[in-house]
Amino acid sequence: MKIKMRSRVTRSSMEIFPNIPVMLFQNSLREQLIGCKSVLDIGCGDNSPLSFIDLPYVEGFDGYRPAIKKALKRKTHDKITYGNVTKLSHSFKSKSFAKGIPLE
Repeated sequence: MKIKMRSRVTRSSMEIFPNIPVMLFQNSLREQLIGCKSVLDIGCGDNSPLSFIDLPYVEGFDGYRPAIKKALKRKTHDKITYGNVTKLSHSFKSKSFAKGIPLE
């Protein structure tokens, strides 16, 4: 008599809990920004993780106009500046922000 074994279906933790890495990342960012009154989001794009964190003031900076248009529609930042990231010093005075964060 042959016994038929059922195959055990295994799923990765990413399939079961797909948002956990994102939540951990956001929590880490939140911890790093405790007490910050202003943050410059360098290379903000159109959907920055900083938009999901309650901060007093977040300004985005990006060099890609289509991303800026989308970000403005989504209201991801308090203000967004267009410019070349290699020339940040031309766009902002020194110490304009408590922290500057380049996220990709």
